[in-house]
Amino acid sequence: MRKLVTSVALATILLVPQLNLTAQSDEALAVMVPGGGSYSRPITTDSAEAQAFFDQGLRMAWSFYFVESIASYQEAARLDPDSPMPHFGLAHAAGPNPNSRYGGLPDDPNGAGLDAIRRALALANNGSQRERDMINALFVLYNKEPFLIAGKETLPLSMPCAIYTISIQMMLT
Repeated sequence: MRKLVTSVALATILLVPQLNLTAQSDEALAVMVPGGGSYSRPITTDSAEAQAFFDQGLRMAWSFYFVESIASYQEAARLDPDSPMPHFGLAHAAGPNPNSRYGGLPDDPNGAGLDAIRRALALANNGSQRERDMINALFVLYNKEPFLIAGKETLPLSMPCAIYTISIQMMLT
């Protein structure tokens, strides 16, 4: 199983640099895959197609199909370039994940995830408050600046705290 996880994570790392994470074409970057589920996470967009591709990207990422997820998020970003959430999705799919860490592979080796989350941050005011919170929470995952705890240098623990805070807010609304 570990070999399989390592192989999938390595393939993702080798293919992500070949994918230009910024849509620069009028050609479709992904297709809708039938039978991929029906879960939807509404985002701030006026494009039903962008919403559909965002949802597909989310479902693909949760199924560990990161390359397909990235393509879906790219298409959502192409269809609605002012929406921050497709870039949030790109950062989620291209960046640090448990599989790459399990396989001993580097987090976001080519910086594609960091570029995507920075783009999401730049567009964050186009989204809802919940979307801004989600973007900010994911951004701290990319924060590599160490700080001191009891005299020892450690990486930030703010990601779990940010996710917990958002979870509580979502339950209350």
